[in-house]
Amino acid sequence: MVRSAALAAVEKMTSLIVQAKAVLPDGGSNLAATKKVFPDVGRAIEQLHSGTQSAEDSVNNTAKLVRNACQGVASAKWREAAAVLRNTMSTRGITSQDLHMELAQMGKGRISEAALLTYAESVGGDFNLSPEQRQLLLQRGDAHGMSRGSFLAWVERYYKCRKAIVITSDFNINRSSTLRKLDVDEYIELLEGPKIDGGVGVARLRGRALSDGTLGWITERGSQGTCFLQEQPKPRLVVTQPVAMQQDFAGEVPGSICTLKPGEVIDVTEGPREEPAATLLRARGKMRSDGAVGWFTMKNRHGEECIEPNQTIFACLAGVALTDDMDIKNCNLVRKLEVGEVMTLLEGPVDDVASVTRIRVRAAKDRAEGWITMKGSAGKVFAEEIGQFCVVTRAVPLQTHQKNESSTTLRMLAMQELLELLEGPKEEKSTTVVRVRGSALTDGRVGWMTLNKQSLKAWTSTYRCTQATPITENGVVTSRALRQLQVGEAIEMLDGPREAGSGMLRIKGLAEKDGTVGWITITDANGMSCLACTGQCEGSQ
Repeated sequence: MVRSAALAAVEKMTSLIVQAKAVLPDGGSNLAATKKVFPDVGRAIEQLHSGTQSAEDSVNNTAKLVRNACQGVASAKWREAAAVLRNTMSTRGITSQDLHMELAQMGKGRISEAALLTYAESVGGDFNLSPEQRQLLLQRGDAHGMSRGSFLAWVERYYKCRKAIVITSDFNINRSSTLRKLDVDEYIELLEGPKIDGGVGVARLRGRALSDGTLGWITERGSQGTCFLQEQPKPRLVVTQPVAMQQDFAGEVPGSICTLKPGEVIDVTEGPREEPAATLLRARGKMRSDGAVGWFTMKNRHGEECIEPNQTIFACLAGVALTDDMDIKNCNLVRKLEVGEVMTLLEGPVDDVASVTRIRVRAAKDRAEGWITMKGSAGKVFAEEIGQFCVVTRAVPLQTHQKNESSTTLRMLAMQELLELLEGPKEEKSTTVVRVRGSALTDGRVGWMTLNKQSLKAWTSTYRCTQATPITENGVVTSRALRQLQVGEAIEMLDGPREAGSGMLRIKGLAEKDGTVGWITITDANGMSCLACTGQCEGSQ
């Protein structure tokens, strides 16, 4: 292999230079004295020193060129392998998250780089590696394999719009229709390309706009060299204050997935997207179940009712059929109501010809409407009135204050929960918010978050030590300490963040000072920060 032969030659030359330096006379004060007494000898020694230094510089430069050339070959092949995986994901209609789960199934969340290359060769058609190329590519790898975060950062490529350009429907510009204009600073996820459109001589790629999911073709670089799209690292955010991750874009149910902790890192998969200002209807009430008092949203920003106003409420005492007609002999079953379900009275009570008392109701559980038997012909009671209450029809938070955006959530109100109205309802104008969808690197949780400067900042791979803490051999806090990390030291994140129990977050990092690689705590069990991402100083995404 050329690389091995070249580096072996460099190593041999370095050894010879060291030997030559060892036998040369001192080039300092002794040489000056020698030159004074024996000028010709002094000049000869000077020439030997100069020649030795020149040879050493030449050897070092050669070694650097060899390493750079090999790194270039390896990087190109890794990019080619990533393109193969993107193509197979597109063909199969799966995401990079899906592919990672598939390949890591037998590897406890990590994928060996050898297995990745084998997979790329099996699905890549023309993608093949010689034994020497495979050896070269694997020399850069982690012995423990590629983590989920590292895999996603490798296989996914992103571009940022540097000059406004349109997204079109087709690769061929002349046959394309315009889908929309791409704005400066928008992110694009690469799906195919870049490749040259021979008709107009421009580089084009197929991508997905993160802001709204638009799929299409975009010019990366114009025929005159104008840069429209510039490759960027995968967009990530770091959590700096606790932030709710929510199931849907509207975010009507704070904490419906989880609350993210400071130090967690998020892969941005969609957005930023603006949610316009709207009017909410808010009220204060007392819960029938536990007596809790607080504020809640009766009508959300999308005009959807979350709380059914004061109604006559019945509770189901025994399983009973909900039917589509009052006539018990000529009706169809809607569904069966279960014991404990609550219902809003819509009509009745009415005595049926079969000597049963019937009422028309709306079930709080799913808002299904129909008729039920309140009291049977034998006197059995299936449902009884429990009073005038409001009914929760959408899970919403019970909060401390009237203003939704500045309130603390006491707990979530459950579907069918009953409450007594104490104050309101009152209109509240909500502000415009910007939301992003992302995946947490710790465990893959996916959801929407509100983007603001206090809780989410642009992430970079560089961290600074804010409190002296040990670098340990592995992810376990009690593992052997390699050394103490001092305040102010720079760390490059290689893997993580990973939860280490008791609310601790840890990353695998490379210490800039001496190259030590190990695991470091970001936040300890008491919430104390030991490392800060430098992105925390750069404003939000």
